[in-house]
Amino acid sequence: MDKEYHFSNRKKILVIAPFWGRTDHVGVYRVERFLRWLVDDGYSVVIVTSGSKDQIIEEIWGKRIIIRDLISIITEFLISSAEKIRTKFFLYVWNTLIMFFLPPDETRLWAGRVAKNKLVKNELGNCGIIISSSPPHSSHLAAYNLSKNYNIPYIVDLRDGWLDEPLKPILTMSRIRNWFESNIEKKILSKARRIFVTSNEWESLLKSRLKELSEKICVLTNAYPSVKQCKESEQNSHDSKILRLIYAGRFTGSRYSQTLDRLFEPIYGVITKSNKCGEIILLGDLKRKDIPKFKYWKENLDRVKVKMINKPRVSREKLFEHLLSAQGLLLLSISLASIPSKLYEYIYTKKPILAVTLKNSAVWNLADKLPQMFLYDCDAKEKDYTAIINFFEACETGNYEYRIPNEFSEEYLGSIFLEELKNENSI
Repeated sequence: MDKEYHFSNRKKILVIAPFWGRTDHVGVYRVERFLRWLVDDGYSVVIVTSGSKDQIIEEIWGKRIIIRDLISIITEFLISSAEKIRTKFFLYVWNTLIMFFLPPDETRLWAGRVAKNKLVKNELGNCGIIISSSPPHSSHLAAYNLSKNYNIPYIVDLRDGWLDEPLKPILTMSRIRNWFESNIEKKILSKARRIFVTSNEWESLLKSRLKELSEKICVLTNAYPSVKQCKESEQNSHDSKILRLIYAGRFTGSRYSQTLDRLFEPIYGVITKSNKCGEIILLGDLKRKDIPKFKYWKENLDRVKVKMINKPRVSREKLFEHLLSAQGLLLLSISLASIPSKLYEYIYTKKPILAVTLKNSAVWNLADKLPQMFLYDCDAKEKDYTAIINFFEACETGNYEYRIPNEFSEEYLGSIFLEELKNENSI
């Protein structure tokens, strides 16, 4: 955003996103799009986020309000220091206390502070609507309380399901916690003016539980980057003598069920029979529990003369350079309703995509729109490796069809987003 905007006489939109400013949080991309769409449409935006102290920062697009979140600060410190202090004891005790007093979301206290904070209150004048984006879902609680206290309508952006395929294990392990959380969810969603979800499958799951919300739900998927953000590489990757595959993102750090075994067991079976691959790059940070599995598969792949490399997470701009250098891209999605945001980056590269996923999942159902995606059912009783074999052939020869659907473009989704806001007669 390189031009000046003057918002003194325009209505504001308050966006609650506690993860704003964290480059390691993929939810930032979604809120960045909201910000671009709103600013380009002439609105002043106030983003409420978490940090080390209460402060307000002027931005070219509006204001950023930082509300102190001591709980998260301590948690992040203990996580970063766990290796240095050579013990997990303090982190284990701390997480146990959080789970007991603030289940399942440690930002619940932060959400309460947001609703009562004077810096936030002072910015609510001329505010037309509040938008909260998750996870964590406490952001919606903050929006609900602000709406109730100041009579401002709010929109909930469910980037991930709350109780549908929850990210927090306690919500599936504890019936009491699930019951308690379902009451909070229903109360907040019932009062919301609009509910954005990121896939048709999320919509179906939510409607099946809360039928009375059906008219409020709107599917707003994630988007592939705009043309300005992604430039086509002039180098033809098929000229490379080494067949390079890339997996971008996390494993168990995204969802506990997403282990390296789920991805590499089927791939390894094909590689050992055909020796089709030269190099596999895992582009992203591995969690501690992922490292033993990484070493295991690296040793196995070494035996068949296939290199397996882990590279640290890179910026979004650098990510495209890496993706464009590969002949094929790997995707793992052990979820029925979630569509990994990196899939949209994958789409824009025009590369073949091997999706290891669940049959009839949100990712699986995209195959009709994406001929460049090869599907492997990771839960099938009888294993069929045909898709993986065809994927390798497409990577080697470059002979495959591809499509970049307009419905996943920022321009198309931005028009839906703004139209939904205007239809509410709130702005």
